[in-house]
Amino acid sequence: VTPTITETPTNTPTPTNTPTPTTSQIPLCDTFTFSGINTNTTINSAINTGGGGWDSSAYSTESYTTPVTLTFQTTANGNYLMGGFSYNPTINPTTYLNTSYGLYIQPSFLEIYENGGQVTVPGSMTNLSTDVWKVIYNGTNVTYYKNDVLIYTSLNPVTQPLHIFFALLTGGEGVVNVCNNYLPTQIPFQLGRIHILDERDNNYLIKDHFLTIKDRIVITPTPTPTKTPTPTKSRSITPTPTPTKTGNPTPTPTPTNVGITSKYWDDNVWWGNQGNTPMCVGYAWAHWIADGPVTHTGVQPPIAPNLIYYEAQKVDEWPGENYDGTSVRGGAKYLTNSGKVGNYYWAYDVQTLINTILQLGPVVVGTNWYYNMFFPNSNGVISIGGSLAGGHAYVLNGVDTVNKLFRIKNSWGQSWGKSGHAFISFTDMTRLINERGEICLAIENNF
Repeated sequence: VTPTITETPTNTPTPTNTPTPTTSQIPLCDTFTFSGINTNTTINSAINTGGGGWDSSAYSTESYTTPVTLTFQTTANGNYLMGGFSYNPTINPTTYLNTSYGLYIQPSFLEIYENGGQVTVPGSMTNLSTDVWKVIYNGTNVTYYKNDVLIYTSLNPVTQPLHIFFALLTGGEGVVNVCNNYLPTQIPFQLGRIHILDERDNNYLIKDHFLTIKDRIVITPTPTPTKTPTPTKSRSITPTPTPTKTGNPTPTPTPTNVGITSKYWDDNVWWGNQGNTPMCVGYAWAHWIADGPVTHTGVQPPIAPNLIYYEAQKVDEWPGENYDGTSVRGGAKYLTNSGKVGNYYWAYDVQTLINTILQLGPVVVGTNWYYNMFFPNSNGVISIGGSLAGGHAYVLNGVDTVNKLFRIKNSWGQSWGKSGHAFISFTDMTRLINERGEICLAIENNF
């Protein structure tokens, strides 16, 4: 059955989670060759030049067996087309029948087509040229997004190589800003966090020592800047001797600050960019030292990230130094041995992480990093998706308990994400922690 052109569908409720259209950030794109039938194509656009009906299409001559992400926008608000992937983009002259996995976009309606037929109807919604559409094959299944909000997860497994594919219906219109990301082994930035569980960390859990840590961190507000509505705070520490290990502590409830729903620590002292190196642990700890809790004058950062990295390799969990990456623990051990920090403590649950950022300060985090996380959306939010790219270390220095987001300070420069930041949901962070993630809070000495 030929797809109908639905202007005003009836008896279909309007989804409540349809986002307000915004222009999302289009990630860096891999090159591909765009070909077409009754279509004018460029490197990232395709315009229908057909005579009417489903006789126009555009497709990549390359096919993909590894994870691939497709993003695109339409040329006009009132535009009818299907966009996604095809096993064989030229087998049928009625072009929409070649859609193996696709969004059927209409001015005020949306359907999902797979293998030439309708599989689900998300329903009534306003679809504009400013919307960013995304179809992802993550190596397991296909998912569909509008403005980075998940619409549908396919139940049909991918069985053949995929071509990027568009079936175009509206004459003189089509798609622009077509972008694909594939070959996840060629990641945009090198990663370098390695992790081995150590049962001894259970003796130094933040939640078991929360009040002790809080007593050693004295938070003093700084004067409110005249042009900034929200005052920032800096912290100073009175050094105390490193406590001796006393076996398993008796857990005490972690205090909560009733009424405090968000906290963003000042982090504009220094911004580093690890570039294409595996030094994320060094940069994460260098950011943490530079920004607080103890403030430092003079040249920034107070400790060079490459120094932290190389010294961490000498004391981390692996013999020798002829390998890429190191551990968050290795960085903490070097900083302790060099007198820069006293104790360091650990957390392995999201609630302790929330309370720590709200009340104590930023933390250094080491987690798995997935391919889609390299590309924050227009609001700076990253989400788990695609293949596992490796392990990464970074700073978490903000939390919003209303919107359930953590703020990341990353080490890929301020051109990445939102001026160097990204945000990640409580749900995704919980998953990353459960996948052997680690959260480290140190008590910084004056130096």
